[in-house]
Amino acid sequence: MLKRIVLYWISVAVAVCLCACGSGDKTANINSSDFVCSINIALDGNTFSGEMTRPAKGCCTVSITEPSIMDGLTLSVTDCKAKVTYDGISFDVPEKYSRYLSALTAMVDALDAATDVSTLSIKHDGNKTVYSGTSNSGEFQLTAYSSGMPSSMYIPDLDLKVDFIERSA
Repeated sequence: MLKRIVLYWISVAVAVCLCACGSGDKTANINSSDFVCSINIALDGNTFSGEMTRPAKGCCTVSITEPSIMDGLTLSVTDCKAKVTYDGISFDVPEKYSRYLSALTAMVDALDAATDVSTLSIKHDGNKTVYSGTSNSGEFQLTAYSSGMPSSMYIPDLDLKVDFIERSA
């Protein structure tokens, strides 16, 4: 009888160990706020380059530098309010009226959602981690370096691709 009890507890311990081995790492190591970086954006067959400032959750500013015709244009989202600034003139724009502001809002939503591990699918790929999930703006895929610095983002509903470059905290 004692042998059966010991064997039972050993089998339980083995089963627990085997289950734990397959659980994977479910921690989000993403620094998705308080940074400045250069970015490349692909949207609607157009490409843009600029600088992105992300001071806190829910906020983001993108200053366009390329193409040169849009140099100086700044799009910003703060607490779900969108604003456009160009040549010293600023005005609020309902996000639904601008495809580009919608894309910026989707970026903010995805970066905010990427910090909630319970809603993410996490896959390790070499020195990068791919976080897939759903935000208020739809599905997203965010790739980050092992340091937690985002390297790229893809939002399929908008066919929006973003590369984060030269990042500084």
